[in-house]
Amino acid sequence: MARLKRGDYRRLAHLAQRIESRFMFGRVLPRLMTEEPDLFVSTIHDSVLTTTGNGEYVRQVMLDEFAKLGVSPVVRVEPCRTESP
Repeated sequence: MARLKRGDYRRLAHLAQRIESRFMFGRVLPRLMTEEPDLFVSTIHDSVLTTTGNGEYVRQVMLDEFAKLGVSPVVRVEPCRTESP
């Protein structure tokens, strides 16, 4: 990581963003669209927004795709708040 940060410190952040984007748009979203073509999903930064009752399904797809890469992160389902705290 230190090598990636050397010179232009933003390089590591940009690399992480590209990896995240490729994962979501190259693996997770295509699978969701194939398996459940009528399911509403939208990405917001590092999150996926879906309709009530579908969060656990989306979470499981993400975990399955991460597992194929040998990664096991914590992925949480949280309700979407419409009002400010």
